[in-house]
Amino acid sequence: MAYFAMVTCIGCGRPFGCNPHLVPSITHNGERAAICQNCVNVANPQRKAKGLAEIMPAPGAYDVVAEETDTDFGQRPSDEDFDY
Repeated sequence: MAYFAMVTCIGCGRPFGCNPHLVPSITHNGERAAICQNCVNVANPQRKAKGLAEIMPAPGAYDVVAEETDTDFGQRPSDEDFDY
């Protein structure tokens, strides 16, 4: 099984799918906010012109996550963990 996150880009406001563990993000109003590939492509020349480091998305940042490789969150909760 695989999954991905649907998030809204902080740059353009469009929804996009990503690997929530790898997608580039910035801090906006105290919260982490994801950036889509298009906005990264637009921002990088501007960042470079200002002498800032370019945003380099990790391989797989905009891909589906294979559940077998998802170890960042540890064990998933079971139904017994919730009080319905």
